[in-house]
Amino acid sequence: MSLPLLRRLAEGRTDLVFELIGSGMSATSTDEQGTPLLSWCAYYGDVSAIKFLLQHGESLSRLGDNLDLSGAAFHGHWRLCQYLIEHGADVDWQQPDTGESPLHAALCT
Repeated sequence: MSLPLLRRLAEGRTDLVFELIGSGMSATSTDEQGTPLLSWCAYYGDVSAIKFLLQHGESLSRLGDNLDLSGAAFHGHWRLCQYLIEHGADVDWQQPDTGESPLHAALCT
């Protein structure tokens, strides 16, 4: 495992996902804290990297409830929001504990 590359990916260099997978790392790999590569790519809104990981065995369901559409909306990643909606995320879904929807998350930023 290439820890320096993983750290750089976690710092926002999601383009490195292509190099990591090309060097033999699994698309379902995690960093030292257990955060999946997919989650870092979603955190930074990199739809191309997400699609690449999915082509290599990762699953969008790993992003969590409602494909974490609320997280994408909170961070203002409109392209990722659109992608997640196209792949089944529900814009009307509500957090079980607060009742907040992805629209609430978008308005909180």
